[in-house]
Amino acid sequence: MNVRDYAGEPVVTVGELEPDLKQELLILLRDHYERIHRTNPASKNINYQDWLFDNHHFDLKHSIVRLSQQHIVAVILIFENENDFKLGWTFGDDMAILLDLWRDLLGILPVGKVLYAEFKSNDLFAMSVYDTFMWHDIDTVAQTLLWQDTSKNLRNV
Repeated sequence: MNVRDYAGEPVVTVGELEPDLKQELLILLRDHYERIHRTNPASKNINYQDWLFDNHHFDLKHSIVRLSQQHIVAVILIFENENDFKLGWTFGDDMAILLDLWRDLLGILPVGKVLYAEFKSNDLFAMSVYDTFMWHDIDTVAQTLLWQDTSKNLRNV
């Protein structure tokens, strides 16, 4: 089935996307990545094609998107992690649409597999997913401290 011929708002795997929608996905990923890295800007030399489609760990079968009016409106990008999965990025046009896509993902992932994820507090989409679903903490929570150039104000202890 050609996803362009689908009348509703389908959920399709990234592997099923047509070339123009794969290009749109790369642009959306770049925009999202740069947005969440405003404090610590992303390199301008990132090759998003390499990050996704040229990465042999990228899971084209379990990474999914929701389409609306022939455009991507919600995204979940997953990588293979040994025998399980690792969340790469998740974002969308609207939180409700994104959370619906996550509910769809729960029916797609194989039973018995684990999806590992790290949630950055500056990523509102990821934090919305974190707050909505029951996640199990398996590692120590890492905190990132950002400070301005005030090193001259620090005292030696």
